[in-house]
Amino acid sequence: RIPIGEMSEKYLQQPEGLRINNIQQQDNGTYECRAEVEAQGNLKIRLITLNVLFEPEFTLMPSNTDAIRGSRIVLRCEATANPPPEYQWFKEHVVQDGVKLKVKLGRGFEKTTHVIHEVDPTDEGRYFCKAFNSLGEKETHADVRLMIPPKIEPLGHRVVIEGDDVSVTCTASGYPLPLLTWSRSGH
Repeated sequence: RIPIGEMSEKYLQQPEGLRINNIQQQDNGTYECRAEVEAQGNLKIRLITLNVLFEPEFTLMPSNTDAIRGSRIVLRCEATANPPPEYQWFKEHVVQDGVKLKVKLGRGFEKTTHVIHEVDPTDEGRYFCKAFNSLGEKETHADVRLMIPPKIEPLGHRVVIEGDDVSVTCTASGYPLPLLTWSRSGH
């Protein structure tokens, strides 16, 4: 409850009522108007509900995810809005000549998650979550990358002459890029 005596530039009492400057979502609520004549002991109270409408604002955004083939991943996004937001999930697909398209994956008021049950290479890419209502929309995204086990290119055996210098190379691939370390067998 905001007593009249504590009003600020935000809340101004005027002869015709209460003025609220720069209305924000936190101004939602019930306001009480009291009319009192102390000498008569009369008190009248009227309540008015203020319903502030606003476009979606994300409270939870999906995270970039490194996934293992066959695993289950869940992408989540949530937004606050009034009226409540609807959600739409998309996956970005690159077609010929680098043109990017968004393919719809799911839509609804309860679609705050997108689940990939068994990750495979076709699931790799950028996923978008759009939250929208009649006042506007917001969009966020996360990247899903498939972790690839390390692979070492075949190494050739070397024959060298004592006293010479030798360089032995080892080429590995995978995601994330493997860290290479060397050791000598039997020592």
